[in-house]
Amino acid sequence: MLTKKNGDLKKIGEAVKIDSTIDKRSNTALRQAIWATFDNPELKLVELQLDREGDAKTIWEQLVKYLPEYALFRADRPSTDEDSEVQDPLKVAIKQALKEVQDELNVVMDKVKARTVDVANRTIIKLADFDSSLASQLKPNFKSDPKWDSLFKLSLSGDDDIPLNKRGSGVRRLVLFSFFRAEAERLREEHGKGNIIYAIEEPETAQHPNNQRKIIESLQSITEADGCQVMLTTHVPALASLLPVDSIRHVYQHPENGRSISYGNDDVYKNVVEDLGIIPDKRAQVLLCVEGPHDLQFLKKIHLLYQNENQSNIDLFNDPRVAMVVLGGSTLQEWVSNHYLKNLGLPEVHIYDRDELKHGKYKYQDAQSTVNARCDNSIGYLTTKREMENYLHIDAINEALQSAIGFQLNFQLTDDCDVETEIKMELGGQGKINRRSLKHWLNDDAASFMTLERLHQRNGYSEIKSWFDEVSKKLH
Repeated sequence: MLTKKNGDLKKIGEAVKIDSTIDKRSNTALRQAIWATFDNPELKLVELQLDREGDAKTIWEQLVKYLPEYALFRADRPSTDEDSEVQDPLKVAIKQALKEVQDELNVVMDKVKARTVDVANRTIIKLADFDSSLASQLKPNFKSDPKWDSLFKLSLSGDDDIPLNKRGSGVRRLVLFSFFRAEAERLREEHGKGNIIYAIEEPETAQHPNNQRKIIESLQSITEADGCQVMLTTHVPALASLLPVDSIRHVYQHPENGRSISYGNDDVYKNVVEDLGIIPDKRAQVLLCVEGPHDLQFLKKIHLLYQNENQSNIDLFNDPRVAMVVLGGSTLQEWVSNHYLKNLGLPEVHIYDRDELKHGKYKYQDAQSTVNARCDNSIGYLTTKREMENYLHIDAINEALQSAIGFQLNFQLTDDCDVETEIKMELGGQGKINRRSLKHWLNDDAASFMTLERLHQRNGYSEIKSWFDEVSKKLH
């Protein structure tokens, strides 16, 4: 009945003899009265097209507000600056700029109209010399106002004025993907949506292995934000190995049911490994084990400082001899490592947050002792400060957060304080900034503003350097 117009509802109402006092001008009242005439209606599910006229469309307009924005980035595409993902945000920028100078454009338009009308009128006067009756029938009119935005055509150029279209396909896809994200965010904000789903086909296409890793890290940072979900497809072992195991879905052909999807158990991961050919990197010589991805992100940022200080230092985070293992999270690579590398006798360097002292022990004190008791050249560390965030400098935190929160944080950053809780208190209990977790802001953005001088001021230089040196010593 949602698709019925008022006249149709009135006829149905008459047929089922609804109460005569019902306001027959109201579709809602008519439908309710019709339903009320059935004691035990036989109901069944039917598909209803909600984008048509009538009350069904009205319902859809309300429902759609609660649906997430959905953005698909296809794999099979030319990837040029003519793609809609590039042109759409640029066109929006042009329209916004034109709105700001609309008054000036109106002056130009009026002058052009006045001049052309004057020319047309003088032409009509001359025409009258030939045929006065014809001239009297002519009057100059503009068919429409000019479309200013169509006058501007933009293309993108990089270093040495090389057009984007002349760059390699990998670079073009990275630029295009950035535009895609920006446009998806704009649409979400314009439509007032709280959630967004990014669907990305084969993000590894035309990308160097190092860029593949960066893309996954970027996508993982997106999922840190409230209401953001990423769905991606891949056939590349190296890319799949970086994904959390609980997020992996194995799509395969089933002899009876056609295409099937499975997830969530060791058999699935084993099948994925066999299908993609994921094998442990035989170049690995040492495992660097940390609690979670935020700790790993912090160490990557800080390690760059030591690299810049001494170029002879080994680039631990890009050296294939060093395998990273996130103990608090679980990736397919870790699953592979646990199943294939655990019996190879590789030395391990474990770095755990000290956290709070409870019942006379720190949280990971027993785990550290177990690693140090192995006698297999492995070593475990507890941070001397509470967490990785406590090695940050307050100035680095403020430089990272001030533009987002609009003021400077004032808390006393000590070795034992809970940095995240301190910031929450100054934010009035707010646990996220711009939909991203505080931990992400601290271990990524704030860590990027760290310097060796600031690390020295926080008395963390020598300690963190000893961790990296220990990993380097175990390489051969």
